[in-house]
Amino acid sequence: MATWYLELNDFDKKCAKWYAQELHNYAVSFDLNEKKVNHGKDGLEIHIEGAAAEWAFAKMFNLFPNTQIDGPNHVDFTLPNGMTVDVKSTDNFSGNLLVPLHITSDNSADAFVLMRGTLEKGFEYVGWITREGYYEKATKRQMADDMPFTWYLGAGHLNHEPIIKPT
Repeated sequence: MATWYLELNDFDKKCAKWYAQELHNYAVSFDLNEKKVNHGKDGLEIHIEGAAAEWAFAKMFNLFPNTQIDGPNHVDFTLPNGMTVDVKSTDNFSGNLLVPLHITSDNSADAFVLMRGTLEKGFEYVGWITREGYYEKATKRQMADDMPFTWYLGAGHLNHEPIIKPT
């Protein structure tokens, strides 16, 4: 399995935090609730983790992320071949690919990527899977008694090679 790991520098961290704050401000202004399955983190912390994971993915593969802040969007990147990607993250270094139930094959990106890590410790690129492959293999799970159900796919089902050839 190929391993890709990146620690963000101070500038990257500031950019990820700024973008996360803008996303959070938008969500709060429209009373949108964070859908991520996580105990003990508020919406801003969840946005920071996600934005930092996206930033790390962008640096790994020399891409520019979707930085729109005018509403929820399930597309974080559009690859040079036109494929759209939704980056999912977890701070659990043995975590799996979780997608909220409101994201379906009809409204998702073409592929999902899993990044594991934190803003402070860096991120590991775990792998990717197409939308069709994900919804064919994923199951609905409740990760804890007081948490909502979510789509779940074990990381072992992911293609661990780069989603695009790194530059």
